[in-house]
Amino acid sequence: LGVTSPKPGDRICDPCCGTGVLLAGAAGAAEGMVRGHALFPRSARMTALTLELRGRPGEVTDDAEPSPEGSRHKYDVVLSNPPFNMRFRDRPRRGRFGLIPPTGTSFAWLCDAYERLAPGGRAAVVTANGSVFRTGPERDLRAAMIKAGVIDRIIAFPPRLFPYTGVGVTLWVLREWGPQSVLMVDGTDLGYMADRSHRRLSPDDVRLLSSVEP
Repeated sequence: LGVTSPKPGDRICDPCCGTGVLLAGAAGAAEGMVRGHALFPRSARMTALTLELRGRPGEVTDDAEPSPEGSRHKYDVVLSNPPFNMRFRDRPRRGRFGLIPPTGTSFAWLCDAYERLAPGGRAAVVTANGSVFRTGPERDLRAAMIKAGVIDRIIAFPPRLFPYTGVGVTLWVLREWGPQSVLMVDGTDLGYMADRSHRRLSPDDVRLLSSVEP
């Protein structure tokens, strides 16, 4: 949350909110509108309950699907940790940064997050590490986003942070507009093993990663 720095009046959205933990954490730092989109009705209900328990009720629907073509709803903060292995069921999508293949789910969510940004907005999206180095259409999408100046930084995290996957992940921090430069942060050596299979970041690790400046 530190990299997006939610402010009291910010409007916040999670385009693929899971059970709502990430959305509730961000909503707790702001007082503006809160909206979540879940993949399933059960997830939507759990997200709504999570927000209620945190004292920050919001609008939650079960219609999560990346819309890289654009969105009419705009937000000050967009953050999400969508599934890594989804595929488009029907066709490639085309957004402002180029053609997104059916296997390019990470860029579909990244482009979706960008399209939801209000002027001066910022987004943080967790992706699989492959989004940083895959070739073909995904390389072209990366290049177009860098040229447009919408990538603020990319932070590489260590493996085993999440219970459902042992692979390392990458956090993309997007901005509405900026210089054609990207801050690359390597956090793969941070954290400690909480047990045999799960790694955790210490508070100092989190502060370090969120405070790095060019």
